[in-house]
Amino acid sequence: LNLSMYPSLQPAQWPWPEASAPLLRIACYNLRVDHDADAGTAHEWCHRRKLAASAIESLACDLILLQEPGPLQDLPADIEVRVLPCDPIAWSNASRPTGQRSDGNGFIWRRSRLELLGDVTEFWFSETPEKPGGKSWDSSKYLRSCAEARFRDLLTGHLWHVFSAHFDHEGLQVRVESARLVMRRAAAAVAQGSSV
Repeated sequence: LNLSMYPSLQPAQWPWPEASAPLLRIACYNLRVDHDADAGTAHEWCHRRKLAASAIESLACDLILLQEPGPLQDLPADIEVRVLPCDPIAWSNASRPTGQRSDGNGFIWRRSRLELLGDVTEFWFSETPEKPGGKSWDSSKYLRSCAEARFRDLLTGHLWHVFSAHFDHEGLQVRVESARLVMRRAAAAVAQGSSV
């Protein structure tokens, strides 16, 4: 990975909020996709849904970056969820989850703390990141994507640009290229005045 293409900032130059700013609690959570291979087992989503919702609520986070989310329910009223599919065609044709049909990336946030600015968008970890299904170097058969969004902290006014990425589990080159795609977008967000 050639880091010379990214701006070299010393920690003192990072756009951190003031030390006295209220703590913003952020977590990353992989829910494990609702997969047909789990049907009839303890891993089936209908058995995990309430446990996952309870675990997410117990984290007491202001923002959670999600990977492999299925339909979340049983969350408190102050929580907002946005999820985008890794494979939009498979997702829209799903009557029963098979493979990646319920796989996505997204965010859960407390509306009392964060305001979504614009939409949650996504790009794919492929040679054509703006559209799903492109050539993905040495990746597995699954489409992988990254959801991104911009939030305003309602307590501090601070702007955050966040990424919920799900890298491929097999290919080495696709993971390196995926990191490059995220880093380019992160550098652009910082240049526009957001913290990443």
